[in-house]
Amino acid sequence: MNKSVFLEMEFFLLIIFSFIVPVGIYIFLFRRASISRFAVLVFALLLVVVSGVDVILLRHLAGIAKTNSSILDEKIFSGELSLALYLLPVVFAGLGVNMGSHVLISHLTEAEKRYDKAHKGEHPRTMPHSNWLNTLGFQVGAPSALPKDWLVFVAGMVGMATIFVLDVYTGDEIRLHTLYIFPLALIALQCDRRWLTLMALLSSISAQIITFSLQNISVASYITDFVVAVTTSLLTVTLAQNARKNHLKAIQLATVDELTQLANRRSFVAIVDAEIARQRRYGGTMSLVVVDLDGFKKLNDSKGHGAGDAALKLAAKVFRESTRKSDSVARIGGDEFAILMPNTQDVECDSLCKQLCEGIAKQMRSAGFSVTASIGFTTFDEAPESTSMAVEDADRAMYWVKTSGKNGVAKAS
Repeated sequence: MNKSVFLEMEFFLLIIFSFIVPVGIYIFLFRRASISRFAVLVFALLLVVVSGVDVILLRHLAGIAKTNSSILDEKIFSGELSLALYLLPVVFAGLGVNMGSHVLISHLTEAEKRYDKAHKGEHPRTMPHSNWLNTLGFQVGAPSALPKDWLVFVAGMVGMATIFVLDVYTGDEIRLHTLYIFPLALIALQCDRRWLTLMALLSSISAQIITFSLQNISVASYITDFVVAVTTSLLTVTLAQNARKNHLKAIQLATVDELTQLANRRSFVAIVDAEIARQRRYGGTMSLVVVDLDGFKKLNDSKGHGAGDAALKLAAKVFRESTRKSDSVARIGGDEFAILMPNTQDVECDSLCKQLCEGIAKQMRSAGFSVTASIGFTTFDEAPESTSMAVEDADRAMYWVKTSGKNGVAKAS
């Protein structure tokens, strides 16, 4: 009489890989106060690998059960119940995906924030102070980007589901699993939230594992297909995310002033154009401010361009600290800056500009720079004809301050 399949080494390995390893991973994740995104990705991929090992062990145990005289073993590892057991790895892979989306995401998001904060000095992230990216439509990392992310994610997942159904239906003769790279690449390129890309990656690999399990192939072929599926999916995600990173970097280089990390003139014009269009449609008031640094050329000539660059960076710092989140700040020339203040009346703008003028003078004095600011502003109760006209009005007020003693604020008449 043959030994029961429940006494085989493969059965004990199945228990280890099906239960002990996944539970251990979850416990480890929850016990960590801080965890990097790379670690999350590694653990998620480990769950998928464990599921693949489960399938291999189940196939081997099913083969042993067919030659075993035990009715119990044969019923468990063959027929319809065998199919249910083959789906056990899928259940665990799905459990990992669902826990990641419904339970772990909240925990990991906070953990990642703590991790990023702890490593802020190692990986500095410099982004412009204003909302110019949102105005241009590149809503990177903003809450308003969520609907777009979900739309792309759902479309990609529908594509994966379609490929899965067709791949199962066509069987061994026509294999379609290579098509998963297209929806996977779409999600990795378009979705800003990395956990959505991770979910898509896990779903793609899991779907391919299920398809391989349903096909009549040898263990060697199964392992080969599994390795190819994981490698291809990882390569697709890596290349797509690198392409996305380079694309966003190109946008930033084209729209951000490299020295001050404020928006440049091109992006500021786009911001004001958008605000003018909004004002024409919905009404309201907007104010436009132009700032020129007094004594900047003298500083450059006497102390060199290094001191001039330091003064510009210091001025940018004052702008960030003294303006509101709704305001858009840009460097539009050598030592000239502009600020758009939506929904701001002239009285409020005048008060903000005076605080800004005092703040620049104080900070420059503390840094040992003989630099002040001449500020001109204009307020529009109705939308101006163009951005250039709006800037010219504020510019005239600024030059009036320049010719009247500098270091002051004036409103365009």
